[in-house]
Amino acid sequence: MYYNRTISNNFANELKYGQFKWLIPYVKEHDDLDILTGKNDSIEFCSVYRGTSRIARIYKSVNGYSWLIDAANPYMKICPELFSVEGFNKDNLEYLRSHIATQNQFNRYYNNHKEGYYQNLLQRKYGILAPPTSKLLIFDKEIVIGYSNQSEKKQIYGINQDRYQSVKINLKASNPKSYGQPHNNQEILGNELDLMALDKEGYIHLMEIKHSSNPSGIYMSPFQIGLYKRLFDMIDIINAVKDLIIQKQDLGLLPHDWSIPTIQKQVIPELIICEFKANSQCYPSKYNEVVKYIQNNASDIYKDVKDIVVRDEHLNHLCR
Repeated sequence: MYYNRTISNNFANELKYGQFKWLIPYVKEHDDLDILTGKNDSIEFCSVYRGTSRIARIYKSVNGYSWLIDAANPYMKICPELFSVEGFNKDNLEYLRSHIATQNQFNRYYNNHKEGYYQNLLQRKYGILAPPTSKLLIFDKEIVIGYSNQSEKKQIYGINQDRYQSVKINLKASNPKSYGQPHNNQEILGNELDLMALDKEGYIHLMEIKHSSNPSGIYMSPFQIGLYKRLFDMIDIINAVKDLIIQKQDLGLLPHDWSIPTIQKQVIPELIICEFKANSQCYPSKYNEVVKYIQNNASDIYKDVKDIVVRDEHLNHLCR
C-alpha cells in the first residue's frame, strides 16, 4: 500500500525542456483548465482537465519508450489530429478546448459551476497560480492509493470499504424516508480523493468537494471522507508528498518560492461545500444526524469522521 505520484526524470524533462514544454504555460493561460502529473503501477502520465473532464493525456508505460496521447472518445472525435505525438500541439489543443467550451453536452463537467468547476478553481488558486505566501498549497488531485497486488487491495481497501458500506446501509435501513432505500450495491467509497493540500504548519489536508445541489452527497460524506482518512492514516506519505511538491515546483506547476514546512504525520479530513446555502437541511442538520448515528453505532468509524473540517469554496470554516 503506497502513495507515490512523482514522474520519472525523463518525463519531467520532456515537460520542462522537450517536445511538451509548451503545455504547462498553455494551461496556465486558460482559466478553465488545470493539469495533473502522476503515475501508477503501469503508466506515468500528464493529463489536461477541464473541470472533472480529462480532455487530453500524454502517457507511456513505466518501462516503455513510446509516448501515447488519448482522451475520452467524444474529445478524440472532435480533433483526431491532436491525439498523436506529431499532432499534439498548442493549436490543436486550443481547437479542442474552444469547441467543447461551446457544446452543451459537456456542460456537466465544468460549465454548470458544480463540483468540477470548483475543483478546477481551487486547484488553480491554491496550486498552479498560488502565490508564495499562500496559506495552503494544493499539490495533487483525483488521488488514488496504490496497492502491491489485488490481494493486498482486497485485504486493506476491500475490508475497510465493506465495513463503511455496511454501516451506511444500516443507517439507510433505520430511516429510509430520510436517507433513501438501502442497497447492497452501493457506490464505491474511498476510491479517488478530489484534492490533497499542505498548509504552512505542515498538515496534509484530504479534501472532498460537494456542491449544495447534491444534498445527499453532503450529509452522507462522512462515510466517504472517513474512509479516506482511515486509508491515508495507514501509510507513510511524508517523503512522497515532499518529493512531489519539489518536482512540481521545478516544473512550474507550483510556486517555486512556497517554502515546504516540516510535514506532520497527521492528516486533516475536509468537506468543501460549494455555494453553501445557510437554510439547507443537509448541513448541518442531517450531516450531524449521520455523524451522531456513526458515534452511537460504529465507534471504529467515528474516530475517523469526528474531526472532519467543513469549509465553503473560499475555505472559510462552516460550523456544525
